[in-house]
Amino acid sequence: MLLEAAAIFAICIYGGYFGAAAGVLLLAMLLRTGGATLAHANAGKNVILGVANVVAAVILRHFRAGAVVGVIPLGLGCLVGSRLGLSWSATRPPERSAW
Repeated sequence: MLLEAAAIFAICIYGGYFGAAAGVLLLAMLLRTGGATLAHANAGKNVILGVANVVAAVILRHFRAGAVVGVIPLGLGCLVGSRLGLSWSATRPPERSAW
């Protein structure tokens, strides 16, 4: 749990500042450590990175790009979003494949 939270924190900081491949990293981490289905992991990834990007945009706009002070609120927002996203996706019914 603590290792997963640290990994989400690190990926969200990276994703909030750079953005490149953060979705792939987060999806791989969620599937590897969480034991979730692909649909749940993908929903969680979308919520987590959505919150991380909103928090990053607000912080970078307020403090200007490159401010180290913005890392702490970005990480905290990412952790809160990750918990909310995973809880929300767990309540959704499983999707049926058309195949």
